[in-house]
Amino acid sequence: MKDENKGRVVLKAKIEIVLGKSEKFDLLMNASNVATETDPKDKEGQT
Repeated sequence: MKDENKGRVVLKAKIEIVLGKSEKFDLLMNASNVATETDPKDKEGQT
């Protein structure tokens, strides 16, 4: 990338983000799905 004002090369920072699956991920997702399926508030708006 060049600096348009001065015509010199400008270095850009690079960032790498690595996400990992935790040991409790499946447990948390299952608990979340069960909670939303049994929540009576969700069923009121579907009629």
